Amino acid sequence: MRHLTLTPEVKAYAVAGIAVYALACGSLAGYLRSWWPRSPAPPFLVVYVGLMAAVAGAALAVLDLPLVTAHSRVELALALPVGAAIGLVAIWWDAAVRRVARGRARRKRGARDAAWQAGGRPAAIHGAAANGPRPGAVSTLLVILAVAALEEIIFRGVLVDLSLSLSAPAAAASLAGTLVLFGLSHVYWGWSEVLSKGALGMLALASVLALGTVAPAIVAHAVFNAHSWRAVRAEPGFR
Repeated sequence: MRHLTLTPEVKAYAVAGIAVYALACGSLAGYLRSWWPRSPAPPFLVVYVGLMAAVAGAALAVLDLPLVTAHSRVELALALPVGAAIGLVAIWWDAAVRRVARGRARRKRGARDAAWQAGGRPAAIHGAAANGPRPGAVSTLLVILAVAALEEIIFRGVLVDLSLSLSAPAAAASLAGTLVLFGLSHVYWGWSEVLSKGALGMLALASVLALGTVAPAIVAHAVFNAHSWRAVRAEPGFR
């Protein structure tokens, strides 16, 4: 339930501002860290969570967001099993995409190393970029779960509610756009990461539209992120 009542003109500006900043949280987090007055700057995900929380709070203050605020007992009861199932499917899809990406990386590396050796030069040593993002200093499970919840509140809550307020053709285009932009928000870690988030984004959106609440999407994303956090911690050499 919103806390402020705005005139139509002011509301239009508020909607535009919230939509823009909702999509820019990742870029803004990187920018703020680069200009942080003291060193070391806070971890990227901590800044990212803070910005998303600010955008979500502003949206809740001035907009009607039934997907975020209106939940029946039945919807909440279904959120856990539906969200958990979606999270497991998304984990499977992510693993499949990573296997393909690693296979392609090995083939390219083999061809490149063979070319180097044929020219009398030593083979290159390559990192593990194909394995996706490593959370580095970030990484408490609490931060990872906060990212999951806030990304869903923004991408499957705020932006979907705004999309559904449009005419049917515009709403369909806008909803498709939220999926594309959600995937592209992970492009910093490579295009395989964009593709690997496809199942999570599409199934989370379907669950929100079917149940009328963002809760199952939050559960699904939390399951997915918790699994990723655990997998990274299990890698050799992780600290």
